[in-house]
Amino acid sequence: MEAEHADPDLPRYTAKLKEAGDKVGFVPRYRFEEMSGDSPAFRSVLAFRDRVFEGTGSSMKRAKHEASKKACRSLGVKIR
Repeated sequence: MEAEHADPDLPRYTAKLKEAGDKVGFVPRYRFEEMSGDSPAFRSVLAFRDRVFEGTGSSMKRAKHEASKKACRSLGVKIR
């Protein structure tokens, strides 16, 4: 799992991905799984069109944003 650090832009990836989906008539779909281990950890699986992206984090929200970040970077969606 990636080190948990403050990334003030992280929520912007989820918002921008939704905007990109709205433009093409597609809603990003998220699925969550709790991962086993000593501390709480979650995995988010994001389906966007014909692609799948995963993110992990100490909360479901963090995992969702991490998956969105990977999707945006792979799809060329800019957050600024």
